[in-house]
Amino acid sequence: MHEASIKKLELVVPKLVHMTLKNGKPVVAPEFWHAIRDLIHQDDNFLSLRKAGNDEYDFANEKQWRSIVSRLNNDPAFASRLNASIGRIEGNVADNITKKLPAFWDSWVANNENKISRMVGTAVDKIALPKTPKDIERRISELVKRRMNADTGVGVVVTRDEFLRHLENEFAAHRTEIRAEISELQPKLEQMVQDSIALTREDLPDGMARAEVEKLVQTLVSKSIADMNLEALARGRIHAHWDKDLRNQVNYFGVGAGAVINAKFTSQTYKPGPDDINRKGLLADDPLLPIDALMPWLDDGHCWCGARGPNRRGNPHDVSLAVMLGHSIIPQQVVMEHIIPLATTDAGARPKDVEVYASIDDPEVRSRVQDFAEAHFPDDKNDWQYTPTNLPPYFVKIGQFVYEGAELHDGVHVHHLSTELLALGAETDQVVIRATSNYGAKKHTCFYRVRLFGQRIEGPPAEETSETSETSGLFGGRWKFWK
Repeated sequence: MHEASIKKLELVVPKLVHMTLKNGKPVVAPEFWHAIRDLIHQDDNFLSLRKAGNDEYDFANEKQWRSIVSRLNNDPAFASRLNASIGRIEGNVADNITKKLPAFWDSWVANNENKISRMVGTAVDKIALPKTPKDIERRISELVKRRMNADTGVGVVVTRDEFLRHLENEFAAHRTEIRAEISELQPKLEQMVQDSIALTREDLPDGMARAEVEKLVQTLVSKSIADMNLEALARGRIHAHWDKDLRNQVNYFGVGAGAVINAKFTSQTYKPGPDDINRKGLLADDPLLPIDALMPWLDDGHCWCGARGPNRRGNPHDVSLAVMLGHSIIPQQVVMEHIIPLATTDAGARPKDVEVYASIDDPEVRSRVQDFAEAHFPDDKNDWQYTPTNLPPYFVKIGQFVYEGAELHDGVHVHHLSTELLALGAETDQVVIRATSNYGAKKHTCFYRVRLFGQRIEGPPAEETSETSETSGLFGGRWKFWK
């Protein structure tokens, strides 16, 4: 793993980390990879990089950087913008990471602390800290060993350094798949450097020294290396977990698991115009129904497309898919599939910003989950695009994410909901997936397949109410056997 990646992790990883056991060996939990991916996605100051001989990306060669820096330094407008920005950017790189922790690490860190508290107790807080970092780590290690003489079967607690060594081993063991992930990330890096240069050409005072430009560029590039390597590793491990474990668990959005569509809270099916019918043929003339978004698909057009509902300004906005489950569960993962852009004539209809809502009957539990939602997913009511959902008050937002279906993984995006939902007891038997934006289609957004995984709550099924019993027929669509 690149040194810049390790330094970044040292800023954010707690001093003690809980690791699960698999076949008696500590492994990095999938939740960590989701947490690190989310953190990186909010840290977009990337610069373009060049592939190094060790199959990682590294700084471009010195000759190239000297040429870039010289050219930029001779541009007064660009140089002065950098001069105005260098202190802010360099001074805030680490600070920006820290500020993002509550939003993107809160769930993982809280869950980590809870597990450690149960296994190690609160004695860590009572340690009289030694003077040197090495002594601190030694004292913590001794405490952990004393409190964990017996194998509890629920995991182990390791120090930050040991956890980072496990991450380095993961990186080394999965170098081939990481190489493929990095290749897919490169176009994004190239676009970001172009955007960064464009932004720096606006309304600037006078120039700066060549050394300052070089220092700024190297600071940003070092950060980019860390982000890219970590994201490649995180994406690879997330999808490895999907392929080997998650897809073999019960999909509670499966018709075979009792899922049906609630038409009352589901958007209208999009009715294509004459041009679409000529372009798409029979599927446009006889569009698939909401239940088809819960079933396997094979080719372009094997999806349900919802008509975008209006926002408060009357412009097309969101599409919702409401699903009644056959079981009560605490949701933990949403898996969204979409055909890759190059394989469809309607790439703009891919969902982009996605929200997840759950119906929670117990008022006390609902209140706790609402507090959780307000802390983690606050609505920006000043946003001109802000459009509240029309769902009844017993629905609570439990997650949100940006769909980024990687071509490397056939358009599959795995989103891990907060593990805090387990502690909150956020039991539900109805979930709504709401896409508030897409990648360009004006009138519709399409869902190829959405799956839901979680922890099943044993017990008798909840009684239906008049507000939750309206479904679109038995299945709300047709059976398909494409896969």
